[in-house]
Amino acid sequence: MARAKPLPSKTPFFSEPDIVRMAEVIKQQHGSYAAMIADFFAHEQALLGDEVRAEAWVRVVTRLQHEGYERPSVC
Repeated sequence: MARAKPLPSKTPFFSEPDIVRMAEVIKQQHGSYAAMIADFFAHEQALLGDEVRAEAWVRVVTRLQHEGYERPSVC
Protein backbone atom coordinates (compact mmCIF):
# COMPACT_ATOMS: atom_id res chain seq x y z
CA MET A 1 0.00 0.00 0.00
CA ALA A 2 1.46 3.35 -1.03
CA ARG A 3 1.71 6.04 1.61
CA ALA A 4 0.60 9.58 1.02
CA LYS A 5 3.54 11.87 0.40
CA PRO A 6 3.70 15.08 2.41
CA LEU A 7 2.82 18.20 0.50
CA PRO A 8 5.90 20.25 -0.40
CA SER A 9 4.84 23.45 1.35
CA LYS A 10 3.12 24.31 4.61
CA THR A 11 0.81 26.85 3.00
CA PRO A 12 -2.89 26.33 3.72
CA PHE A 13 -4.16 23.79 1.24
CA PHE A 14 -7.65 22.99 2.44
CA SER A 15 -10.26 25.72 2.18
CA GLU A 16 -13.22 26.06 4.53
CA PRO A 17 -15.58 24.48 1.93
CA ASP A 18 -13.17 21.51 1.79
CA ILE A 19 -13.37 21.14 5.58
CA VAL A 20 -17.18 21.33 5.49
CA ARG A 21 -17.33 18.60 2.82
CA MET A 22 -14.89 16.41 4.75
CA ALA A 23 -17.01 16.78 7.89
CA GLU A 24 -20.22 15.97 6.03
CA VAL A 25 -18.76 12.84 4.44
CA ILE A 26 -17.31 11.53 7.68
CA LYS A 27 -20.62 12.17 9.50
CA GLN A 28 -22.49 10.20 6.84
CA GLN A 29 -20.04 7.31 6.99
CA HIS A 30 -19.38 7.11 10.72
CA GLY A 31 -22.30 8.78 12.50
CA SER A 32 -21.67 9.40 16.20
CA TYR A 33 -18.05 8.23 15.83
CA ALA A 34 -17.25 10.91 13.23
CA ALA A 35 -15.11 13.09 15.52
CA MET A 36 -13.19 10.07 16.83
CA ILE A 37 -12.43 8.87 13.29
CA ALA A 38 -11.39 12.37 12.17
CA ASP A 39 -9.13 12.62 15.24
CA PHE A 40 -7.54 9.29 14.27
CA PHE A 41 -6.90 10.61 10.74
CA ALA A 42 -5.32 13.77 12.20
CA HIS A 43 -2.93 11.72 14.33
CA GLU A 44 -2.15 9.35 11.47
CA GLN A 45 -1.26 12.20 9.11
CA ALA A 46 0.87 13.84 11.80
CA LEU A 47 2.78 10.59 12.32
CA LEU A 48 3.32 10.35 8.55
CA GLY A 49 4.77 13.87 8.63
CA ASP A 50 2.01 15.53 6.62
CA GLU A 51 1.30 18.61 8.71
CA VAL A 52 -1.06 20.16 6.15
CA ARG A 53 -3.41 17.18 6.07
CA ALA A 54 -3.12 16.70 9.83
CA GLU A 55 -4.18 20.30 10.37
CA ALA A 56 -7.10 19.85 7.97
CA TRP A 57 -8.33 16.87 10.00
CA VAL A 58 -7.91 18.85 13.23
CA ARG A 59 -10.14 21.52 11.69
CA VAL A 60 -12.70 18.80 10.85
CA VAL A 61 -12.61 17.54 14.45
CA THR A 62 -13.10 21.09 15.75
CA ARG A 63 -16.04 21.61 13.41
CA LEU A 64 -17.66 18.32 14.43
CA GLN A 65 -17.22 19.10 18.12
CA HIS A 66 -18.81 22.50 17.54
CA GLU A 67 -21.78 20.67 15.98
CA GLY A 68 -22.12 18.48 19.06
CA TYR A 69 -20.13 15.43 18.04
CA GLU A 70 -17.73 14.33 20.71
CA ARG A 71 -14.61 12.27 20.66
CA PRO A 72 -15.68 9.15 22.57
CA SER A 73 -13.19 8.15 25.22
CA VAL A 74 -11.69 4.69 24.94
CA CYS A 75 -10.87 4.57 28.67
